[in-house]
Amino acid sequence: MVLSKRDLSRYFSLISYVPQDEILAICYNKIEKGVLRSFATIVHDKDLDDSGNVKPIHSHILLRFRNPSTVTCAVNWFKGFLVDGQEQNTFGQVCSSPSSYFSYLTHDGFEDGSKQIYDKDLVISNNPNDFADCGAEDNAVLALQDLLNGVPLRSVALRYGKDFIYHYSHFRSLIFDITAIESTERKQFLIADLPNEVKKEG
Repeated sequence: MVLSKRDLSRYFSLISYVPQDEILAICYNKIEKGVLRSFATIVHDKDLDDSGNVKPIHSHILLRFRNPSTVTCAVNWFKGFLVDGQEQNTFGQVCSSPSSYFSYLTHDGFEDGSKQIYDKDLVISNNPNDFADCGAEDNAVLALQDLLNGVPLRSVALRYGKDFIYHYSHFRSLIFDITAIESTERKQFLIADLPNEVKKEG
């Protein structure tokens, strides 16, 4: 199955009922493995429903992957955790505005009393600055990364549609330049490591 560009993103927002210590363990593990670039999370334990009752304790999570992924992949990380014998749910979606969602973690902007305001010190993140002023996903960058990572051209064209097809000549030219420059840089690096006698012979 070919995923569409709507299915792929680097940013996801999640709501999870998994205990926070488990959430943190998962996030730091994914960072160590190079899958996740950054995360931010906060526990909401004072949210009220429409009747004024306190909602079940839950966490909001903001994830930034290193490479495009799917919300299913992100949500699956948090499956299988039991509390009192019941599995704890996690829900997620593609996050189109990471900087806005980062502000939402503390309900910043809801000072009118419609939502409980949380202290910014309650947000746990390995790199909160990574979510500042993040724009929407740049599909051109995603397409270029797919091509450089060896994704078949047919798949890339189907995934990113007419904009990619229309600008394909620009992609091809850019990839040619990147490959040529990186190849030259690698050759220079390898030559620099050769013994002086070999360099003179060359």
